[in-house]
Amino acid sequence: VARHVELIKNVIKYSIVQEEIESNPIVHMESDRENKTDKTHLSTEELIKMEQFDFGGEILLDEVRDMFVFMAHTGMNISDYYKFAKNVKAHLHKQDGVEFIIQNRQKLRKRFENKILAFIPIDKKVKELLKKYKNKLPIHEDTKVNEKLKEIGKHLGISITKMKTKVARKTFANEQYNSEIDVRAVSAMMGHTKTSTTEQYYANSKLDFVAKQFKKANNNTKKHD
Repeated sequence: VARHVELIKNVIKYSIVQEEIESNPIVHMESDRENKTDKTHLSTEELIKMEQFDFGGEILLDEVRDMFVFMAHTGMNISDYYKFAKNVKAHLHKQDGVEFIIQNRQKLRKRFENKILAFIPIDKKVKELLKKYKNKLPIHEDTKVNEKLKEIGKHLGISITKMKTKVARKTFANEQYNSEIDVRAVSAMMGHTKTSTTEQYYANSKLDFVAKQFKKANNNTKKHD
């Protein structure tokens, strides 16, 4: 919505310059733009807690949790998830013995350019969820999903500021970025054309990751000595 409001404002400004209209009828309209540098994500412990929690047969909560977990293990946003869930088999591929989800991540502003592909390795949790739903993943309206995620957050004792669909993708980015995987591969999983995008907007290094890397480098130095 914010993007569309800004576009309309720009059209109106142009029209005023061209003297096609005299004034801006929406001059006082404000729009909240998404904070793209917000890297809010679940910790590894919070994600595991979410995966293992028993909702006592509440199907909707269980399915919404599974939707979030699936996105947190694939780096999909909600639009990617819907596209994938509607045609699962079309996105499944295998390369060098590794099973992948390959998906277009074309954005509106690039609709006339080449499509951006995300190469997502299928991990154990993703396999479990695909098996659980027999390749027919649950689909619920995004507003309903965000509403139920807040309810899930209360069950788990996780801040509701973290319980949003967009946090799943950022959780995936942080988990992968702080693993032993090369950042170039992480960017490819995310469907980013530049590693700087992953680093600037999605992930931060964790203290334990820095410690591990320091020990690794130190051990290598000792071996050479």
